[in-house]
Amino acid sequence: MPYYNNSGHNSSPYSKDGGTSSGPSNSSGGRSGGTEPTYMMEHLATFTVTKETGIVYPADGMRRLLQLEKSNGIWSQKMQLRLERNWVLIMDNETGVSK
Repeated sequence: MPYYNNSGHNSSPYSKDGGTSSGPSNSSGGRSGGTEPTYMMEHLATFTVTKETGIVYPADGMRRLLQLEKSNGIWSQKMQLRLERNWVLIMDNETGVSK
């Protein structure tokens, strides 16, 4: 179930008058102040998707995740996934910093 961030801050990454933005806002720790749907999740890993890293398909990411599990172990991190007009943000649950 989504919850909505009603923190009172008005730091949306896009202009209310239809202007454009080059990216999500980092003010207030990357948090926006609207009613964008936000979901709590357990995040395992982030991989760069390129031919150079060997990760192009979802199966490649799963293979890398299984390799990490065998070698170092993996731990999930509580994160927030926020859907905004032009962005999907993944933020640290404790600090609100975008990843």
